[in-house]
Amino acid sequence: NTQPPEAVTKDYSNRNAFEYQDIMVEKVIRSLRESDKPVVMAMTTSSGKSATTTKLLNKLLPQGGNALFLGSNLKVLAEQYFESLEKASPVIPNFSYSYISNDEDADLKIGMAQQVLRDPIKVKTLILDEGQWLYGKKMMNAVIEHCKPQNIVILTGSPSSFTKNRYQYNIHYLSYSNISESEDRIFSNVDLDLVVVYNK
Repeated sequence: NTQPPEAVTKDYSNRNAFEYQDIMVEKVIRSLRESDKPVVMAMTTSSGKSATTTKLLNKLLPQGGNALFLGSNLKVLAEQYFESLEKASPVIPNFSYSYISNDEDADLKIGMAQQVLRDPIKVKTLILDEGQWLYGKKMMNAVIEHCKPQNIVILTGSPSSFTKNRYQYNIHYLSYSNISESEDRIFSNVDLDLVVVYNK
């Protein structure tokens, strides 16, 4: 069980606090409050899904309840998110967290879907990373039945499968164009060279 950092001499909680991430968090919270549909955070590559997720949990968990972060069925996704919390970078978590395999209590448990089926836990908020791979599949349906979450948040950079059934979800999109228009630009300008190839 890892507790949030206590001895911090300087507040870095807003480090890399890009405004578009905060806007996404507010939209998700509003959707969770006003609807029981799963919420899809459709965020483009390199927009900071991990940081946005931590910001979301920083707001949700103090309101009560616990949460579960599942890296779909890939161990590396769960490990990457755990490491981002350990480094407190780019956002400092204000909640306790641990892997599912750790028996100690924590506000947030992190792991994979298979682990939940072996050791069911009840949670208020379920967050599924790269949800396009697993959401709606038999395994994920069983996880939801086991956990009975009040809130479901799906992270994805490939939202087409959800867009096709958009009335079943509350989908919030963050595209490259949204970021490039922001003052918090994280992509550099691109130089494009065209090379003509002749077939003889």
